[in-house]
Amino acid sequence: MLEWVREKAKKLGFTTVIGKSDKGGNGISAFVTVIYERGGSYTEYKRMTRRKIVGSVKCKCLFRLRGYLLIPGDWSLKVSDARQSHDMANVLKGYKTTGRLSPNERIHLHEMAESNVPPRKMLTNLSKRNINTSTNIKNVYNACHEYRQSIVGTRTDVQYLFKSLVENEYVYHCRNYPDSDDVSDIFWSHPDGIKLFNNFSTVLVLDPLTRPTSNVFL
Repeated sequence: MLEWVREKAKKLGFTTVIGKSDKGGNGISAFVTVIYERGGSYTEYKRMTRRKIVGSVKCKCLFRLRGYLLIPGDWSLKVSDARQSHDMANVLKGYKTTGRLSPNERIHLHEMAESNVPPRKMLTNLSKRNINTSTNIKNVYNACHEYRQSIVGTRTDVQYLFKSLVENEYVYHCRNYPDSDDVSDIFWSHPDGIKLFNNFSTVLVLDPLTRPTSNVFL
């Protein structure tokens, strides 16, 4: 039912989301309320009073559908309020629901993230693959962040760095601050770099991350 409603709304030029729902139980019938994605009005919370509010996408639209589960798999859909207080969009850009990545797009984005492709180029690539995509740069940034977080897991950045060094068989050494377990310095080198150093030890090129110069020649 929800997919049917989304498709019908998309053809008309707007998007819908679930406003309220209940799985049922204790004598209450299962129901779901469907509203316009930007419907309702913005609520300013007390903890956000110091932040300057420059605007809101909420347009106080009253459109509302209500679906009731009659029997498992069989829904009854009624129009609670058909009033629309906004113009219909020809292109649904910037909406959360239409901007979501499809499973195939998400897989392709993960592959590009592994290759360190910049987000802007990711969006261009996705647009070339699907000219009808409504994904924007914010969706791409969020998907990349979620993917990297899924890889890192509960590890800290330093813990994940050590894990990667070990898995890729890098040569590394670290130093800690005095009387502390905190890491102060880390040195690592690719195995091929060690081979090159053994063969050509006259010039040593370092890449210090904490110094203004990018290379040091010894």
